[in-house]
Amino acid sequence: MMYPMFYFDPSYVLILIGLLLSMAASAKVNSTYARYARVGARCGMTGAEAAKRLLNSQGIYDVTVRRVPGKL
Repeated sequence: MMYPMFYFDPSYVLILIGLLLSMAASAKVNSTYARYARVGARCGMTGAEAAKRLLNSQGIYDVTVRRVPGKL
């Protein structure tokens, strides 16, 4: 009687390392964003106002700036 064996390929280790690295990078980005999301701008402008001002300063008037749900 043969028992089914799971096939182990050494490249699975590389996939696991890549997965762990991407999870660590994502956690770092999220924690950094959470820390600086509470810091207000010194000039008192919102992000939308700053984006619109930047676009207008470059002569770009056909782009709509709008708020979307979510964090990043």
